[in-house]
Amino acid sequence: MNGDDLKVYIDIDIIGGKILIDKKVFAKEMLKKGSYLRQLTKSSAKGTTKKDPAIIKEDGSSFVIIDYNDAANVSLNEDFDQQLTALKEKYSGLIKGRITISLTSHGSVFHVFDFDN
Repeated sequence: MNGDDLKVYIDIDIIGGKILIDKKVFAKEMLKKGSYLRQLTKSSAKGTTKKDPAIIKEDGSSFVIIDYNDAANVSLNEDFDQQLTALKEKYSGLIKGRITISLTSHGSVFHVFDFDN
């Protein structure tokens, strides 16, 4: 067995929190093919356990809320930090909130990504 045979698989999932994003930005991103934000609105669960994050559009608010707290996990790629940071920088002031991310292999590590700071 050589080093190439040893592969570590890590499951990376959003397990809670909320993203608040400007309604116009949200609409624009949902229409774009391959949008990373669009991927963040879909649960990775299958069958009866599949429950996408809630998309909340409150009257009088200029923000849409993506709520992960009662949803099934949303899977992320290994480059999640760069992609979330790119969204944060691209829409500075138009995207807010915090999400909790679980990185699991033989144990779990939790990471909070903060769009506000």
